This record gives sequence, structure tokens and C-alpha cells, in this order.
Amino acid sequence: GFVPWVEDQLRLRAERSSEDATNGIRQAIVSLEASGTVAIADVSNSLGAVEGLTQSSLHGLVLHEILGFDPARADAILQQTTIMRAGIPPADHDRVRVEVAAHAPHSISRELFALLMANGGVKSVHVAESKAEQDFLQHGGGEWRAFLDKRVGPVPFAPPSMSPVRYLDELGVLRPGVLAVHCVRVDEDDARILAARDAVAVLCPRSNEYLDNGVPPLALLFGNGVSIALGTDSLASCASLNVLDDARLLAGKFPRVPPSALLHALTRGGAQALGFPRLGELRVGSLARFASISFDGASPQDPVAFVLKDDASARGIE
Repeated sequence: GFVPWVEDQLRLRAERSSEDATNGIRQAIVSLEASGTVAIADVSNSLGAVEGLTQSSLHGLVLHEILGFDPARADAILQQTTIMRAGIPPADHDRVRVEVAAHAPHSISRELFALLMANGGVKSVHVAESKAEQDFLQHGGGEWRAFLDKRVGPVPFAPPSMSPVRYLDELGVLRPGVLAVHCVRVDEDDARILAARDAVAVLCPRSNEYLDNGVPPLALLFGNGVSIALGTDSLASCASLNVLDDARLLAGKFPRVPPSALLHALTRGGAQALGFPRLGELRVGSLARFASISFDGASPQDPVAFVLKDDASARGIE
């Protein structure tokens, strides 16, 4: 379940050292390079991945994730996080960038959202991931209210009584190119809003299944013209950082969605979402960054379907 998992992650995080985090980042980068991944978005409270990504072969978008549900602390949080980003050593901005992310509509106050949007907006936000989030925004109670009371205190909150997507749209968060991460609990109206705002739905289906949140409605999103990219939501809720495994899960659950649409989400869609226009496709002027998947015997009749249905590992090519 979602809330018990969050509580467990906070406990585990408190037990880990900064050295553990640095080693984990290094190991993750090695695994990504080996699997043929060429670009990632790393959602980070600490910005600890900037140095590792700069030293790697990967293109990276480091998303500095902001949290803060107490409206009285909105100004202080904005100042603290702005200072934190200013202290990061310069990176190769063509290959590694740092942008701002808002955690989620159930963990950021209206006041903090307003400040973030007045100061350049956000690139990413988790949305419509769990029933706990949906219940909290509908009536202000449930598991998430109990979690906030314990962790933050009895902060006043007037629930908007609308879906997470509609709420973010009302706050002006959904702008062109924003990464709307998860999008599990969305309906037709939500999908139309995402498409109209030119947001990107970043789907993390293995994480969603692991936390018993369901699976994002892929056909509904595609059918309404929503741009799609794929993510994992980290090793905290996923067995690997290889988004090919997420594409394969979706291909199995949505056999009527064309394999080419999922391949696009896995490659060009991801590159566009992360803002790396020279990645993700084979064309003159693109960077030569490839992954390969082996097969035995005769060539597959449909190579795209083979990539999505076979369990062979991808590997990077230098």
C-alpha cells in the first residue's frame, strides 16, 4: 500500500548515510549505462546525482523536488531550495540540467504551488498515483490526512473536491512540457486536460503495481492524444531502472495498443520529455546512442513487437 510504503521509505532514508547515497547513485548509473539507457530524469531532494551524471556518459535532467504542505512555511521553503540549487557546481548544461519539481498535489500547499509557479514554474509533478491521494483531495480525510497529521501536524486544508489532474490545472501547474508522473487514476476529462495543456504523462507501471495502485490507463491516454514517456519511480518500488521492462509490462496488458507507440514512448518520447532533442531516434544530426537486443535464429518478423514481448536484456553500445 502507498502510505505504509512512504512511511517505510522515510524510516529507511533516516538510517542511510550520505556515503550510502553516493555509492547507490554510482551503482545506478553503471546499471543504466550497461542496459543501453542514454538519458534519465532523476528526482532528487539532495541533488546528489548531479556530480555522478556529469561524470557519466548519460544525459541527465536532475529534478529538484520540493515538498511542503504547511502554508506558513511556503516562503522559507522557496528560499531554502533556491539557495540549495545556487550552491550546485556548474554542470555541462547541454548534457546535465537541474530544474524544479513539485512533489505532488497532496504534499504541497496552495501557497507553495503559487510561489513556485510565480518563480518559473515546475518541470515535474507526481499526480493521480493512489487512492489515498484521490480521497484526500476529494474530502480531506483518509490515510493521507492521518499521515500528514503525524508527520506535519494538523495543518488546515480545504479539499478542492476534484481530481488531482483538475486540481493541478486549476493551480496553473499543467503547462506545456510538464511531466505528469504516474497518471493512474485519471478519467476521460483528465486525459483531455493533459492533452490540451501539452503535458507529458510519465507512466511507471511496475511501481504502480508494486504499491497496489493499479495500472495507468494507457489506451485512454493514447486515445485522447496525451504524450507518453516511461519511468520507473526508482528502485524503492521497482526491481530495475530499465524502462524497457515498463514498456514490456504495458505491452502485455494493452495488446491492442500498437507496439510502435510504446517504442516511441521508450525512445523519442522520452528524449522529447526530458528536453534532449538530439536523442531518441535514428536521423542525420542525432547523437549516436544505441541499445541492442539479441535474438537467436531467423530475424523476427516484427522487430518492434519482438523488443516488447521478449525478455532478452538490452545492452548499451559504445
